[in-house]
Amino acid sequence: MAASNPSSNNKVKARTLNVSGPMDVYEVLATESTASYPLRDAYSSIVCKGLSGDNPYEYQVKVSAYANESSLLEADGVYVLKSRMVAPNLEDSILTLFYEVDHAMLVTTSKDVKGSLANNTAVSGLGLIIDRFTIQEDVYDKPTLVAIVQHSDYDNAAREMIVFNVAYYVRPVRNLLAIQTLFQVNREAVISGYIVDFDANNNRFMCDVTGINLTSGPESGKASTTAIKVEDTVQTPSGRSRGKFFKKGKSTSNDKKQIESPAEEAEASGKGHKRVKKNP
Repeated sequence: MAASNPSSNNKVKARTLNVSGPMDVYEVLATESTASYPLRDAYSSIVCKGLSGDNPYEYQVKVSAYANESSLLEADGVYVLKSRMVAPNLEDSILTLFYEVDHAMLVTTSKDVKGSLANNTAVSGLGLIIDRFTIQEDVYDKPTLVAIVQHSDYDNAAREMIVFNVAYYVRPVRNLLAIQTLFQVNREAVISGYIVDFDANNNRFMCDVTGINLTSGPESGKASTTAIKVEDTVQTPSGRSRGKFFKKGKSTSNDKKQIESPAEEAEASGKGHKRVKKNP
């Protein structure tokens, strides 16, 4: 069941799908806008191995952000981008990642990538489960649950809310089999995983699920008693300069400060009533 663009109804609830991972930018598009911070676009791809790991493809996406000249992405650069996806389930639509300029980090160039970019695009977002069914994969002895989840977000270029679907695959492995029952139709949840394939028939991405968190009201609980230790460090082992390093750990007796009563504080500061010494 593919979703199409809704009418220009800005009352659609936002259910953002956040995307993060390495993006190999292969083309930076020019802009005719004279604004100081125009909407600038570039082309990249989401690299996948396929649902079964035997269908490698790179799926074109547009990465877009309001940026000035000094914040332009560079062609042939590989960036770690934090973005939100807008992916209409239409054959002629362009899938767009609206990324955060302040958190775009150039890590290497395309020819110098170490390791694989495939299946390393992470997703995590709030969605509404609109359908569920099972399939049998050859590599598993139990069924895989497939949940069709509806996301929605604002398209900065089209200036309207866009509703789209993503397919989430919950494999029957030890740490995920128990959560298959949590995927129920009409249930809202935050789902995490990795993009591994694209369903061309329904024009939607396919994700390998790693976790789910159901939406709920506020919960009360005890505050954490974990202390934060601060160590003065100058460099990492490879030589990167850094400031103070924060490391969580249990507090020690040396870290604790004795709490004094008001009378003891007053006496220590020289204030309050003085005691008269008695003669022995």
